[in-house]
Amino acid sequence: MDMGTKIRHLRVDQKLTTEALAEKADTNKATISETERGLNNNISLPIIIRIADVLGVSIDWLVDDSQGYPPPDRVVEKKRERSKR
Repeated sequence: MDMGTKIRHLRVDQKLTTEALAEKADTNKATISETERGLNNNISLPIIIRIADVLGVSIDWLVDDSQGYPPPDRVVEKKRERSKR
């Protein structure tokens, strides 16, 4: 799975808009949107690092296309819902 698709899945799972993610990662909405759609292959490493940090994943997992979704260390949503009860 490519980095843009992972970013989109994480962003949606965390209920963030592209604008909110861009603001938290100190970049612009176009960078997030274009990356998610596979139109931006020149995203800088500092931006990737900030996006990974905001989304709570490792940079290695985010950039490795051979790794699927969800990230291995991600808490399954159902488990979180059960713990809230």
